Amino acid sequence: MTIDLWLASYTPPHGSGRGISAAAWDGAAFTVGGLLAGAASPSFVAQHPSLDMLYAVEEHEGRLLVLRREGDAYVAAQTLPAGAAACHVRVEADGSGVTVACWGDGAVLHYLLDDNGLVTTTLRAPAVDADATRAHASAALPTGGFVTTDLGADLLRRFRVADGTLAEVDRLQLRAGVGPRHLVVHEEWLFVVTEFSNEVLVVGWPGALELVGRHPVRATGADGDACAEIAHVGGWLTVGVRGSDVLAVLRIVDDPTKHVIELEPAGEVATGGSHPRHHLHVPGAVLVCNQLSDQVTVLPFDEATGRLGPAAAVVPAASPTQLAPLRR
Repeated sequence: MTIDLWLASYTPPHGSGRGISAAAWDGAAFTVGGLLAGAASPSFVAQHPSLDMLYAVEEHEGRLLVLRREGDAYVAAQTLPAGAAACHVRVEADGSGVTVACWGDGAVLHYLLDDNGLVTTTLRAPAVDADATRAHASAALPTGGFVTTDLGADLLRRFRVADGTLAEVDRLQLRAGVGPRHLVVHEEWLFVVTEFSNEVLVVGWPGALELVGRHPVRATGADGDACAEIAHVGGWLTVGVRGSDVLAVLRIVDDPTKHVIELEPAGEVATGGSHPRHHLHVPGAVLVCNQLSDQVTVLPFDEATGRLGPAAAVVPAASPTQLAPLRR
């Protein structure tokens, strides 16, 4: 079965990509197709859960771009200000809002959506009182609300949206210099990858945010490593590591009787390119966006064993920033 995808990319002068392109995985091969939408260096894109709408952050313009499908393409329906270096966007599962994190100035914004997927109101979180604040991503919690990372302030913040307001309800201050970047939710745990200390932090969240574990991404690290994307599939986490340019696998070891979860390095493989910024699990493989070598590589992956294989294919793709499934 073919899976339709989108491929986001940096555009000139920050890269050589085109914006948002069509792509596909047919179970054996990855292909890049025509242009889906023009956008200025979209570092991240998200799709509305029920409408044919895309939301892209134009990083170097500091904007949120709302795109509506027309025929085989997506055209701009709204362009709204965000914050400096807007780098991550996420849509609520019920389609009620869009959250944007901004690396340049630390801004966290939540845009309320109407029934047509258009922005009606912009809510801005209170600023973080820190010398360097660099909001980088958000993830929704199954019990409501969402958590954001702040790479500069070494901070996790939990928010709730209610009665037209965005309120911070909890925060977790981390050790200085770890640099929390991206995060995924697994049952009652948050897994947070750190860009500077190259770890995965395990955070409990049903009550107050609580750090319950720290685990190195690689069995043996290297100077210059900088972790990027983290993904979860089955009993495994995968983390892209720039510098060494590898994809690392960690096994999730859960002991429900002791209410303890551990992570164990389970292997790694070279991504076959430079600067693995983002990766996506598809049946039988992981697709890796190697930003600085202008390519997407296909790494075979066995979900039953967690085994990664060396690059089976290298596909040209200019300045790729993100891959994700496209629902049509």
